[in-house]
Amino acid sequence: MKFREYKNAMDGNPFDSHIITIAQIGLDVLLFALIMVLIARRPQGVKGGDELVRTLEKIVTDTRTLSDEFERNLTERREVIQHILDELDRRLDEAKEIHDKVAALQVSNLQREKDRTAPPGNTGDHRLVVTLAQKGLSAQAIAKELQKPIGEVELILNLQRLSSKS
Repeated sequence: MKFREYKNAMDGNPFDSHIITIAQIGLDVLLFALIMVLIARRPQGVKGGDELVRTLEKIVTDTRTLSDEFERNLTERREVIQHILDELDRRLDEAKEIHDKVAALQVSNLQREKDRTAPPGNTGDHRLVVTLAQKGLSAQAIAKELQKPIGEVELILNLQRLSSKS
């Protein structure tokens, strides 16, 4: 699974948004309870009421500021994570390309090694020269029959004799 797929799966998770919503509701209930306690304890004079209203307004303002900062922070983190996931996907693609190139080079090297170590006398013409010689034809007759130079036919026969002696 690629990182982007994991991230997309997590974006669709309603559990994360529910936690944030529940936390916000909890803070609102706590704030409301605090307001009720302060109203119940407030002095009966007008001066105390104004101070209470200012205090409550400050609490509400601070709560909104914290909420906005929290939301900004979450958005920033999502962007950073998305950037990291994109970079990881890019690097994984590069690594796969490099892996494919290395595998192709290994196959090429194995083929070259195989070609280099293959005995030269195993071609069809060489076998035909040896077969005709085994049937009793002379080097000149074989050269004429196959339309090959006499030197090439003699070389093939000499190499065959040497390899059969070893």
